[in-house]
Amino acid sequence: CAYLPEKQWPKADLDAKSMVGNRPKRLLSEQPPGERWRARTLQNNVDAYGYFLAWLQATGRLHTELEQRFCAPLLQEYLDYMKDRVADGTVRNRFIGLDRAVAAFWPALDRRAFRQLARKVPHAKAKDYQFDDMPTSAELLDEAALLMRRAEARASARTEVDAVLFRDGLQMALLVWTALRRQNIATMRYRTNLKNEGGIWWLHFESKEMKGKKPYEAVLPEP
Repeated sequence: CAYLPEKQWPKADLDAKSMVGNRPKRLLSEQPPGERWRARTLQNNVDAYGYFLAWLQATGRLHTELEQRFCAPLLQEYLDYMKDRVADGTVRNRFIGLDRAVAAFWPALDRRAFRQLARKVPHAKAKDYQFDDMPTSAELLDEAALLMRRAEARASARTEVDAVLFRDGLQMALLVWTALRRQNIATMRYRTNLKNEGGIWWLHFESKEMKGKKPYEAVLPEP
């Protein structure tokens, strides 16, 4: 089944989604599920919920009672449906995303059925990954350096293509050197996140820029 667009969701589901991040906060109380999700994380879980709603609609159960929607037999049926149609990794991502969305949308709902079925959710098969074909860190750094050198070689007539080459090479090197998330690498800014102080290159991200809400600093190796 295709993803069910939010405009076609039942009103109760739309109302539950709108409460994520907007529930009252109590001092010394645990934060509600989803309170600190980034926009992309929220969207991934909303998408997983939308796929589930599409399946419910296709099987004539979109408007069933909430407890019946998320009972173990129905969730098992949904898992079996996905296993016959999509890759194991997709099954796992959609099931986990659905569980997280339910926790955020309906925090008071009993989610024991998800925990019972978690052991049955398949992992992506190792054979799907061609580890022998993966380049080493040294090979990746060599390729990154080559891209940056090619961009710098045209100092007198640089174009947007050269800027893209240098950016790609720099990002490749940073992904090898650091444990930063791709989003941080993609959105970093020169002199804000990437700095040169006394000939030493630094990476610096404020706590608000990090998923774990802790500041990050790292000295980069000499080029």
